Amino acid sequence: MEFIVDIDSVASKFVQFQVSLGEIVYCKSSKLTETLIKGLIGGESRVTGSVLGRKLSTITDTDKLRTHRSEIGYVDEDMYLSRDHTILQNFELYLTGSPNLDAFVSNLDTHLEYFGLKKETPVSILSPREVFYTKLSFCLAKKPKLIVIPKAFTFTSQSIFKSQMAHIYELIMDGDLTYIANVSDSTLTENFPGRMVTL
Repeated sequence: MEFIVDIDSVASKFVQFQVSLGEIVYCKSSKLTETLIKGLIGGESRVTGSVLGRKLSTITDTDKLRTHRSEIGYVDEDMYLSRDHTILQNFELYLTGSPNLDAFVSNLDTHLEYFGLKKETPVSILSPREVFYTKLSFCLAKKPKLIVIPKAFTFTSQSIFKSQMAHIYELIMDGDLTYIANVSDSTLTENFPGRMVTL
């Protein structure tokens, strides 16, 4: 079987972390999990294996790293959103230089609409929950094969978790999407079955 993620070591420890296309995987929050998650986007040299068919050890320069990350929806808490701009203006900055901007903007509308947001909305009036939904929509609009949620803080609210997972389930059923999230509270996942992994 071919895996979309196939990791064999994290921080010099043997780890067999294999994920197939279309899977939902919840990783119980730990230091090792945080290192693994960073490794998936080529941001941690102590993680070895392959992601999206690409050996992490071969991502050796800026261009390769940019290409690798462009194919992953990484919902980073540090993703900068300018409060002086609208959601759309921020999205255009997020995808600066992309030849597929028009198609991605159309995709963005679909995801924002699901969460009750509009691209013309100023970022300055968004709640923390809406900021998370905006970042998730940015990532989904690129139509990645892999979505990665790196921080468990996004799952402190049952309602936020339910809203995003209902949408994620729809997308997984409709196409080729794989979802990996770092979660601190496994009880949140009870209504949305996936594989729970503890490292």
